[in-house]
Amino acid sequence: MSAVVMRRAAAERAGMFNPDLVRCVDFEFFLRVACLRPNNICSVPEVLSLYRRHEKQRTSDWRLMQEGWNQLLSLTRRHAPEETAVVEKRASSNMHRYFAAVAYQSGSFADSFRLIRESFGLSPIAFFRDSRNWIMTAVALSGLTLPKRALLACERIAGFQRSA
Repeated sequence: MSAVVMRRAAAERAGMFNPDLVRCVDFEFFLRVACLRPNNICSVPEVLSLYRRHEKQRTSDWRLMQEGWNQLLSLTRRHAPEETAVVEKRASSNMHRYFAAVAYQSGSFADSFRLIRESFGLSPIAFFRDSRNWIMTAVALSGLTLPKRALLACERIAGFQRSA
């Protein structure tokens, strides 16, 4: 939410956050804003903010995030079935890459690799076209295959700090 800008009228028309959701609350809200009219949501292709991660935040458990994602998909299938069908596999592929990153961050390397494989299976063509998937695949494989000292050295060189 820290980097989101929208018209106040659109936010008011979309309504409040859904109290039935614990995770993916912001995604669901953005989808409602997007459904109000075409081109109501757009993306800025630049990094405008940094996201600090820590163990205690809601998004630090990939399993709970995946539950939230599945709940969100269920809601969107009911609200906008045709639109959801068009983007669901690619969006789920992207979210699995995110889940893989969160699993890696917590030291769950086997889960990380499994999740990135699932990301590929959901949308192979989109997977190959996005360099972030290649990077996450390399990271997940490194976690599984490199000796601990080598992995820590690679993470240190990359400026990466894992919580576990």
